[in-house]
Amino acid sequence: MKLDCSSLLSWLAVRFAAIMLLFPLPVAAAETAHWGQVVERISKAFDDAEAQAAAGQADTARETVEGAYFDIFELSRMEVIERLHLGMTRVTEVEDLFHKAEDASNDPKAMHKVLADLRKALKADARKLDRDHVKPDREVSQ
Repeated sequence: MKLDCSSLLSWLAVRFAAIMLLFPLPVAAAETAHWGQVVERISKAFDDAEAQAAAGQADTARETVEGAYFDIFELSRMEVIERLHLGMTRVTEVEDLFHKAEDASNDPKAMHKVLADLRKALKADARKLDRDHVKPDREVSQ
């Protein structure tokens, strides 16, 4: 069987398109991991807060947790997006955990437990937001 150049190119183009549909480029995955990256930044702040609490620096640990809330959770718009996408009840649960973590800054073991629960909650929320392709620049009416 003899193939001419245009037939070969058509055959290759069809195969290439099929492969691209089956194996999308990692760029799409990277775009959908936005909220997971936000939670990683929050989690790093929690690591710092736990180390500070363990070193007896309760006030600094409290400030670090507050910073994670205001400087990462809120500034990234995750709080607003959660409220819109996951509901006010969920945002209230997450905010309560942030407050409990601040209040536990004098007790490193208690702080560790609360931060573990908060990390788990934030990671679950991030997975849902990323899976649903919720973008941080979604129009918000407050």
